[in-house]
Amino acid sequence: MRRWAGRTNGRMAKKREEPAQEARLHVIVGLETAARVDEARGALKRQGVHVSISHLVEIALLELLGRRDLADVLRRHGASARRQR
Repeated sequence: MRRWAGRTNGRMAKKREEPAQEARLHVIVGLETAARVDEARGALKRQGVHVSISHLVEIALLELLGRRDLADVLRRHGASARRQR
């Protein structure tokens, strides 16, 4: 009877040579926002553009963060820290 002790090939995992190029963010959005994201992805698919939610959100954030009036946009939408609600 073989015992594996949690290893698949008997060797230690290789150390990653380069640092990770991505980070995982955990976000919470309202149901209306989630529905709008799904609608946007559906419209994009009909136009022949297939994109993951991750890339859609990443591009939207990059565009938003590049705005000079970011503070005004956040105020207009009533953005605040979730813990302050």
